[in-house]
Amino acid sequence: MPATNTTASELNTHLIWLIAFILLCLIEVFLSHQNGYKSGEESQALAKILHISSKTIRLAAHIFLFAMVMFLGLMAFPEHKIYIIAAVLLWAILDEATKPLLHNYRHSSVFDMGMNMIGIMIGLGIKAIMEHV
Repeated sequence: MPATNTTASELNTHLIWLIAFILLCLIEVFLSHQNGYKSGEESQALAKILHISSKTIRLAAHIFLFAMVMFLGLMAFPEHKIYIIAAVLLWAILDEATKPLLHNYRHSSVFDMGMNMIGIMIGLGIKAIMEHV
């Protein structure tokens, strides 16, 4: 939570980051754990619209979602960076590890886990750049 001597504007900004972080986390969990057939159909439909492969869509989704989760987590909880980094790294691993347990035609992938990690590094990089600009 922000320090007690913060302004209303700073509190509003903090609240916006927090809400964005929570919403993106919910979206990531939903997309990641939906039925495998449904997920595949949605990727193929989007791939047709964008004229790229569904494999590219799925790869980009891992990277983008985890970059944004990391970035928004750091923005929402700037005073707890190490905990956010640890939590998102653990989430990236558990996100893949739990898929086979759900009986919804999903599989765990070390490659996808790696794409999650790349996204995390990008999110960290974006935050680091913002701090120095």
